[in-house]
Amino acid sequence: MIDKLSDNTINLDDLDQHNKIEHDVSLTRKDFYFGDNHTIDPELVDLLLVQNIDVKINKESFAKIHWIRYNNSKEFNPILSYAIKQKLLSAGESILLLNVIGGNTNLEIDIEKLKVF
Repeated sequence: MIDKLSDNTINLDDLDQHNKIEHDVSLTRKDFYFGDNHTIDPELVDLLLVQNIDVKINKESFAKIHWIRYNNSKEFNPILSYAIKQKLLSAGESILLLNVIGGNTNLEIDIEKLKVF
């Protein structure tokens, strides 16, 4: 069983494959259907940043942006792929940011630090 688990590896090429790590409803990248789903989209970054609460991004901020992105994708992406795997990947974006960048500040990220990131 351990050998089978160790066979499940990822590499940097996986970042470019749709629905491996890259997924629809990303916080900062367009859905696969709309073309370039690898380049950070400045409009989506701005949309994320305006969800701040008292110049901090927290779990409520991420919840708001997630629903905005999900509803937009659901409305405009006819091939939206958002099953359990994509939901977990999507949640992982927020969790990673809150725990890594916001880990020392009660799981909040100062908006200026997030802009730098």
